[in-house]
Amino acid sequence: MSLVRPWRRHGLRLAGLGLSLLLATGCGGAGAPAETVPELDAILGRVDRALAARQFDQARTELDRLVQVTIAAHEAGELDSAQTEPILAAVTSLTARFPRLQPTDDKAREELKKEREELAKELAEEKKKLAEQTQEQLALEQRRQEQQTQDQRRQQQSREQEQQTQPGQTTGEKTTRGNDRQNSNGSNHGSNNGKKKGKNPGAGKGNDRGSASGHRGW
Repeated sequence: MSLVRPWRRHGLRLAGLGLSLLLATGCGGAGAPAETVPELDAILGRVDRALAARQFDQARTELDRLVQVTIAAHEAGELDSAQTEPILAAVTSLTARFPRLQPTDDKAREELKKEREELAKELAEEKKKLAEQTQEQLALEQRRQEQQTQDQRRQQQSREQEQQTQPGQTTGEKTTRGNDRQNSNGSNHGSNNGKKKGKNPGAGKGNDRGSASGHRGW
C-alpha cells in the first residue's frame, strides 16, 4: 500500500496523508487496519481517484462507505477503539476540507431555480428601465434640437424682415426723397400764403369805398 497519495488539491493533502498513514500503520502501537480489513485500502484508493478527478461528490460517497466498513469491523471485533476512532476523526477532518456540497435534492434544486428566475427577471426589468431612460433622453435631446432650430429660423426671418427695403431703393435714397417732399410741401405752403395776402388788399379797398360813400351821405 502506498503511503503517499495525491491529496494535493484544496488543502486536502495533509488530511488525506494522515488517513493513509492510519490505515497503513495504525495508531498508538495498534495494528494496521488495512491489514485487518483489506476493503479499507480499496475504498481509500477510490477516494484518491475521485479527488484526482475533482469528483468531490464521489469522494464523499466513498468516505461514507469507509466509515460504514470501519464501524462494522469495530462491531465485529476486527478493529478496536484505538484503531477505529482515529480513522473516523481523519475522515471527518478530510471531508470538512471539501468544497461546499451542491444541492442534490429536488426541493433545493427547485429553490435554486426559482432564485435564478427571479434574478433573471430583475435583470430584465433593469435592462428595460435603462432602455426607457435612454429613449427618453434621446427624445428630449431631439426636441431640444428642434426647438433650437426653430428659434434660429425665427431670428433669421426677423433679421431679414428688418433688412428688407423697397425694390431698387436704398436707405439713402429713401431719406433724400423724404427731404425733397418736405421741401416741396414748404414751398407750396409759402405760395398759398402769398396768394391769400394778395387778395386781402382788394378786400380792404372795398371797405374803404363803403366808408367813403357813407361820409358822402352825411
